[in-house]
Amino acid sequence: MALGLFVPAILLVNYAKDAGVPDSEAAFLLSIVGFVDIVARPACGALAGLARLRPHVAYLFSLALMANGLTDLSSARARSYSALVAFCIAFGLSYGMVGALQFEVLMAAVGAPRFPSALGLVLLLEAVAVLIGPPSAGRLVDALKNYEIIFYLAGSEVALAGVFMAVATKCCQRCSQDAPASPGAEGGASDTEDAEAEVDSEPLPTSTEKPGDLEALEVLSPGTAPSELEGEAEPGLDSESV
Repeated sequence: MALGLFVPAILLVNYAKDAGVPDSEAAFLLSIVGFVDIVARPACGALAGLARLRPHVAYLFSLALMANGLTDLSSARARSYSALVAFCIAFGLSYGMVGALQFEVLMAAVGAPRFPSALGLVLLLEAVAVLIGPPSAGRLVDALKNYEIIFYLAGSEVALAGVFMAVATKCCQRCSQDAPASPGAEGGASDTEDAEAEVDSEPLPTSTEKPGDLEALEVLSPGTAPSELEGEAEPGLDSESV
């Protein structure tokens, strides 16, 4: 996604100059993108917060990616200033939607406890993609002397990312519906936990013996036979009577 998302905005001014637009008007195109982006981000965030759209925020993010990619593809042959202004409005709108929804989708995917670490990983991968994408696009422009191919490549990459996001979301939802819910996942305790709870709840056995009723215990010595112990255990019998 990030590999081609920022390429059109970076090459927009030079692309407009190559189309014959004056320098001042070409620079104003970036201002149009910024103004539309400022309006699109909070509006899309409020839209994603609605109760009906909240469960489908991943599909809304996929729609924003596909819209951004199709905007790049359609503007590859824009040569007039009015066409470039229309491209800037559409690009700023879709770009603002992507920027507002990507963290919402990340939160829904990993949950609040894992969100900080997931956010760091996503930003790291985006930084690597931004480090590779625009410089590579600039090298292609210098080699081919053509901006149309760059817009085609960037738009195709972003649009395919949106399609992949939608398909992956649908597959994950099907897998979660088909998977049987475990007792522990629904909040109930497992069999092992129930057994441990029953053992802990059983009362300890109480002794019925009094402190003075302790029986004498005999310890077997190495030379003592079992028959001798039996004879000593019977009261009133001595060795002669036996």
